[in-house]
Amino acid sequence: MAENYYVIADIHGCRELLDKALEWIYDQQEGGEIIFLGDYIDRGPDSLGVLRTLITSPKSGWNFTCLMGNHEEACIDYDRKNYNDLELSWMSKLPLYHIVDDNIFVHADWKEEWNKTPPKKLSGKWELSNEDIMLYNRRKTGFKHPTLYLTYGHTPHKNAPYFMENCVNLDAGAVFFGELLIGVYERGVRGPVNFMRITNE
Repeated sequence: MAENYYVIADIHGCRELLDKALEWIYDQQEGGEIIFLGDYIDRGPDSLGVLRTLITSPKSGWNFTCLMGNHEEACIDYDRKNYNDLELSWMSKLPLYHIVDDNIFVHADWKEEWNKTPPKKLSGKWELSNEDIMLYNRRKTGFKHPTLYLTYGHTPHKNAPYFMENCVNLDAGAVFFGELLIGVYERGVRGPVNFMRITNE
């Protein structure tokens, strides 16, 4: 099994940046895992191209782990007209989170009191649902979890990676700033070990 794996957030229809990112990753090693943190569609010029790249089997030896983003969830619920049944079916089956060792990967956020699975029931009547927290919440402080390191996207930062205590946001604002950030992770290590910035230049 490859020691390194790679993480990409918030592509938002920027197919050319995705192609460049995949080309760089494929040159690093013979195979492995690439984790995508959701928001593949909307805003950018080629949402369908991004979806088709992710739905199609990756290069031999590689595995794509694609998480749900809030834009995919909204598309399934409200804006289905631009996508065919295959694409909608693929989006509807995306998981909300992924764990490798002590690294938790999610589109938007994870609550400190959750262990490696969110609780099935909410503790308070007016709380956001667990799904809404993972898809929509915007983290404003460090992540004070006893065992997990949090990697997320959802909120673009021009100078990403954006670090807070025990967590990192990888959303470099591809559609706004023309950059896609690749987080490089090593199995058995908490948090990223390196980054690669992909640009349109």
